[in-house]
Amino acid sequence: MKSLIGLNDFADVIESLKKSKRKGSAKYTYNQLAQLLGYKSPRTLAMVHNGQRTPSANLIKKISERMALTAKEKEYLHILAEKSVAKKKHLNTFEPNEKLKKLSTRSTYIELNEADLQAFSHYLFLTVKQIIQSSAEGVTLQEIQSKLSEPIKLDQITLLTDHLERLHFCAKEKDGRLRKLSDKYITTTSQIPSVAIRNFHRQNIERTTRALEMPIEKREFMTSALSVKKSEIVIMKKRMQEFLFEMLDEYGHPETGEAIVQLNLQLFEQALIK
Repeated sequence: MKSLIGLNDFADVIESLKKSKRKGSAKYTYNQLAQLLGYKSPRTLAMVHNGQRTPSANLIKKISERMALTAKEKEYLHILAEKSVAKKKHLNTFEPNEKLKKLSTRSTYIELNEADLQAFSHYLFLTVKQIIQSSAEGVTLQEIQSKLSEPIKLDQITLLTDHLERLHFCAKEKDGRLRKLSDKYITTTSQIPSVAIRNFHRQNIERTTRALEMPIEKREFMTSALSVKKSEIVIMKKRMQEFLFEMLDEYGHPETGEAIVQLNLQLFEQALIK
């Protein structure tokens, strides 16, 4: 079954469950779905689907367990149930809708934990991810290796792709090709040790140094020193983050891109005036 994230109503959940049979097969009937969830009668499911009844805690539990929902999907399911109750009582659904919206936005990101740090701290982790996501036909490890502008051993690429598979960004098919599963962005939790983040940025800075040898048409370096108020540094950092995401939104073309570029933004203190 597809992820529940993005559905607008609990009735959509029932409809999604009915359509969750194997590709090419007919939808589940109410009777079949009731049996799957452990109900003796399909009446409850039909009434919830038609908006005549609000979902019970037992139904939410059965769907969560039978469909092996993630923690985020379970949270989303509970909010959909909350919205269903509000609609039944003719109450304002603004609050549950806002919760659903926030959770849907968060679903476009995947958080890395400590288990992924070794791979993530490699400066080519995100590049390999982009190579896989840019190929509609999928790519082999050897093809990834040939596309990189710097030489890297296959066992290092394998380490990176293994982590990308674990995070459900890609899957390895029987023919050995890696095909994308998701276009999600990567973010990090606040608990990730700063040493891992520093290592990631250090490798990128070292790669930037080597990029100085590239032809001018393949790179761009800009540097400026400016006198600012200390209180403005926080604002500047936020603007940098906003700019980076704007560039991703406007120029990121996972399906039709022809090259992968590295965009680095740095800001650090050079001197104190007062």
